[in-house]
Amino acid sequence: MELTNYSFLNARNDYNSSLVLGNQVTKRISSGDKLINKEDVGALGQKIGLRSDRLHVNSRRITLQNFITFLDSQQKSLKQVKGIYDRMSILAHKALDPTFTESANSHSSDKDLLNKEFQELSVELDGILSKRVNGQLLFGGKSADFTDGLLDEASTGATPQKISIDVGTTKGKMTIELSPGTAPDQIWMFQGELPAELNEYFDANTYLNNGNFFDPTDSARLQDLNDKLYTAFEKNGIFTTGPWQTQGSADALNYDKFEVEFNTCDVKVTPSFNGNNGAFGANLYGTLTANKSLRTNVPSGESTIITMIGVNSGNTAIYRVNASFEPDLPYNDLEVPGSSDIYPAISFGNIDCSNINESTKAKRVLENLQGELDNLNNSMAQVAASQKRYEYEIEHMEGINVSYEAAGGRISDAGFAREATALARSSIKKGLATQVMSNSSNLKDVLIPLTTNHYRSHVLSSSL
Repeated sequence: MELTNYSFLNARNDYNSSLVLGNQVTKRISSGDKLINKEDVGALGQKIGLRSDRLHVNSRRITLQNFITFLDSQQKSLKQVKGIYDRMSILAHKALDPTFTESANSHSSDKDLLNKEFQELSVELDGILSKRVNGQLLFGGKSADFTDGLLDEASTGATPQKISIDVGTTKGKMTIELSPGTAPDQIWMFQGELPAELNEYFDANTYLNNGNFFDPTDSARLQDLNDKLYTAFEKNGIFTTGPWQTQGSADALNYDKFEVEFNTCDVKVTPSFNGNNGAFGANLYGTLTANKSLRTNVPSGESTIITMIGVNSGNTAIYRVNASFEPDLPYNDLEVPGSSDIYPAISFGNIDCSNINESTKAKRVLENLQGELDNLNNSMAQVAASQKRYEYEIEHMEGINVSYEAAGGRISDAGFAREATALARSSIKKGLATQVMSNSSNLKDVLIPLTTNHYRSHVLSSSL
């Protein structure tokens, strides 16, 4: 009896523990998350980490998709601009027709009618420039600093300085601060590149560079360059200071400032003179303007490149200079979402100060349009390249997201396999415990009669 009772009780305990474990496993499996009991700390940490990475990737993917929408809006607008440029070009070519009448005696002419449509197209370009997507301007200007490429700090050198930067527009404002000291120096500002034949003058090997500030050979060569720059200035020049001087040495930093605002119709120079120079700067400005050494020129608009040049005048001493360009449009470089990349501003010329009511003006407009079309094509190529790049990046992030999902799935799969094994083990254990309890009960039913019911023969009859 004791053995039978012990076996039954032990089997019942096994059954109850298997039942509890089975209920827990069933709950975890039915919930769809084997980590509900948070027993597997390693797997839990891995799964949380993967989920965090997935959320980060998805967030960046969404912001990049929004950025691509921005780029797509830019591209569509630029195609619209190209169509307007093409129409403007047709109108300008028509204005060159000698059979078309020009304005006379306040009467509207054939070319006036062409010019009216031309001006309406110009207004339409202004409207495109002001477009926004989610509050962000589609187009804008980009600043440029010319100082490093223009600065002359070599006290023993005569080599002139030159720097060219594509500013993406044919109008804006250049600010020049110059401190040459008493040895004069000259700053030049051109639209586009210099003629190729002038390149040799910027080769240091063609100068003695012997440290003699007034070496006649080097000074003569520099003067020859200045003379040729004046010739080239008639076509592509914008501004030159003439041989400028300030009080003291160049390192005294008595900067005189020139603010040069320009477009394809006008150039305006606003000078301001350092107080340490007294009336010297104002007097020099008047003198150089009168003798046409300091001069301005309306550029043709054929290029969006600005070339700045610094040349010593009659000496090879140093000068100090700062030169920076600011566009008419707001500065609009953008930080690409989710990265430290900078997407530079895209722009185009709106040709808002030109007319085609005369043949000479129409020719100038055609020159300007050619430069703007070149810049527009570059802008469209830049936008298309950026679109392709970030579309590939989105595809890459989608692949990463799938990998994270697969990794998380493997963690869950391993967990479910473990729980399924535990459930099977629990079921088997319950089955065995049930069988043991059943056998114990059957054994008891057999043993009790054997111990309580005795066989009595007639010899042992109770009646005896």
